[in-house]
Amino acid sequence: MTATANLPVAPLIDDVIVNWQGSTRRVPAAMFAAWVAAEVPGPNYETRSELYADLDWPEGSKGTVWGDPNEAWRGQYRKTSDAGGGSWIRFAALPQTTLTAAQLAAKMDRAGALVSDFDTVTTPGIYRGYDASGTPFPGAQVVMQHFEGTGGRAWQMFYSQLTGAGTPPRIALRYRGVDGTWAAELELKSTVNTGEFGRSAQYSADFDAISVSGDYYGLNAIGAPIANAQLMLRHLQSIGGRVWQECWMAAEADQVPRGWRRYRTSTGEWTIWIEISTAANSATAEQGRKADNAVPIAAGHPLALFMDGSGGAIYDFTDRIALGIDTTADTPDMVRDMLGGPALTVNGSAPRPVLDNGRLVLRSVEATDQLVRATPLLPETGDVVLAWSHKSESTGAKAVIWQHQTGTDGRVLITANVRRTASNSFVETNNRLQVYMQGATDGGGEDGGIAHVPHPIGHWSDFVLVLKAGTRASELWVNGYLADTFTRPATIPQVVTAFLRHSAQPGVGSCMGRVLCLYRAPAEGEIAVIRSWLREGFAGGPGGSGGAWIEPVITASAAILHSKPIPGHDAGEIWSKAGDTVLRPASMTKLLTAHVALNWLKKLDALDTLFERQLVDQSAGSGANLDVGDTLDLANALANLGLPSSNVTANVVARVVGELILASESASGDGYDRFVAEMNAEAARAGMTASTWNNPTGGDGTGGGNYTTARDMARLCVVVGETHPEITSIWANATWDLQITGPNPRTVTITHSVDFIEYGDPRVTWGKTGTTPLGGNCLLCEVKGPAGNRFYYVGFASTSDTARFADADAVFAAAEVGVEWPSLIPQRRG
Repeated sequence: MTATANLPVAPLIDDVIVNWQGSTRRVPAAMFAAWVAAEVPGPNYETRSELYADLDWPEGSKGTVWGDPNEAWRGQYRKTSDAGGGSWIRFAALPQTTLTAAQLAAKMDRAGALVSDFDTVTTPGIYRGYDASGTPFPGAQVVMQHFEGTGGRAWQMFYSQLTGAGTPPRIALRYRGVDGTWAAELELKSTVNTGEFGRSAQYSADFDAISVSGDYYGLNAIGAPIANAQLMLRHLQSIGGRVWQECWMAAEADQVPRGWRRYRTSTGEWTIWIEISTAANSATAEQGRKADNAVPIAAGHPLALFMDGSGGAIYDFTDRIALGIDTTADTPDMVRDMLGGPALTVNGSAPRPVLDNGRLVLRSVEATDQLVRATPLLPETGDVVLAWSHKSESTGAKAVIWQHQTGTDGRVLITANVRRTASNSFVETNNRLQVYMQGATDGGGEDGGIAHVPHPIGHWSDFVLVLKAGTRASELWVNGYLADTFTRPATIPQVVTAFLRHSAQPGVGSCMGRVLCLYRAPAEGEIAVIRSWLREGFAGGPGGSGGAWIEPVITASAAILHSKPIPGHDAGEIWSKAGDTVLRPASMTKLLTAHVALNWLKKLDALDTLFERQLVDQSAGSGANLDVGDTLDLANALANLGLPSSNVTANVVARVVGELILASESASGDGYDRFVAEMNAEAARAGMTASTWNNPTGGDGTGGGNYTTARDMARLCVVVGETHPEITSIWANATWDLQITGPNPRTVTITHSVDFIEYGDPRVTWGKTGTTPLGGNCLLCEVKGPAGNRFYYVGFASTSDTARFADADAVFAAAEVGVEWPSLIPQRRG
């Protein structure tokens, strides 16, 4: 059944349209849910805390939270690690029928617990009380929603219906800090401030003296940005004396209103008014961020992260006001901190503002381009979150953010297109990013340092670095994936912080979007808030929400993205380029070689077969690590076949298994030839209709070479993934200690030829390269997509070894944003 774009998307369902024996049928949603539950068994709880307490489920099990008082915690969860350990990770919203939604709503209406003291509530949920302690509305019946954070932090929202028919409810918000003290409540909606902006505004003759959030107006008021004008003012009151104000002056009907913004620091000092809306800049892109009211700040804007008094900085390279420019023709002399802290000042020539997909960014175009924060961005000690969005436009190492003091433990060097080696040197490696902290241990990189991570040239990526005390308590997140955990050094040198360039490393062709630094550890859900802000406007939309599919630009002659089937469901093609073009697969052939071998060894109950190399097995090319007489068992033969792509091993396996096939058939002949014939027969059975196989190695000349298509190879990946976990589990290893027996027994360490696996990219689970003069640079691999979905990537004839991985990265990045996740059969958006 083909998907249609002509139906509206809805979060609730009554029935499901299915295909059965060639005809379309309607299935009640309850029955469909029962089928899914039967296919994917797992726990089903009302609250998340109940699910979190039940870890006695194997890895991959699916759990459900259907009625948690916190709606954001309801949904589908997937279990990590073995039974008794690991954790539950939420991956999708909870599918609901309209009946279920109504029943849950009724249950939640009944579930509001009666309390007499709102101050003492510590469990997330819905509560009610009349004239309860801590209420902002004395003498009234109040419903309260409680959100419990970490370290004693909490938020409470209060709702009270006013007396009188048709009057709006009063709504208030308050916050409890780590010291256990409740801040004064902030009333968000009342008869005073509800309704049309003009009617809700209160008169003020002194804008400097306002201390309550709300809308105001005044004529020639004290503190106004302009004299002798009727002005409208929006005031946002934070904690510790911090305040944001935006002000507007009306204009004639054919003119653009003027607008200004200013900020008051915790010491009571007002910044100057910055004009944010004039006739000159009103029609240009990105006029700067305007907070409409306190609610979005409390509900998800990154400024909310700092409302508890946490220090830090926010640098928005997409905001004209932060850059102090009117158009992209202007050159900024600094980037202001949205929190009022130290600005980034120009040292040398300034990076240039440019439009990237309609979004303003800052690009380094000359070797001297640099921005400097005179005081260190990262504190010497204590928990901290550093997050940034970045795009590298060209090859070559590029400094991104450096807080560097030569030879000092804790120095931070964040650099694109490099990786660190065991000798503590940095090697240019395009399409990667290295976060180097001298003294970091227990990580996945060289000598226990932080692993370098994918960062494909030409694509925006977002990074979140969490530094916390404790063994492997620190984390590096890349595009929403937890890429590495490590132990941070005790201190960070307190020196200037440089962006886009350092004297030791220019950053030409480097683009910055946004940077956030928070001087505390993130609470649950806050990394997602930070990611969404970092990615807003880049790669099609906010992180996690996706956008329309953007065609990846790759050098590969042909490529395909194909979903991995979920048990009981068919897989589907997501995207392809020249998917039916017949090309040479090079050593990707060895996936079929391993598949055919295991088919027959299992059929003949001969998994204990030994593979001895003979003179006739000689072959040029990769993986030449066996001598005549060397013997491998099946596991080691599969490892040598896959990781270093041993041609000799492929010939040994083909000859030995072919001889077993002939013996089982009571036939005579050449074992190698019989195996090749079986490769073609198995390809036909698997539906690889455009493929021809003449050898088990993938060599260009042997027997005339092999020919197949991206679509056929994706089909082979699906078949192997369903039938032979032995192959995929062995080919998932970055290294393997090859056990060789025979006249010269020894152990040889072999390394995977797939860079993603060798360097620990968490997205790629297993894979195989292929490289020949006529076949070019090929790659197939299984990839973890967002929200638990997995897919297969196959690429043919990239222009270089580096390009084959950059091509794959580009397709992965396009899929993360432009594919509907999670889904039984993922499909492209748009």
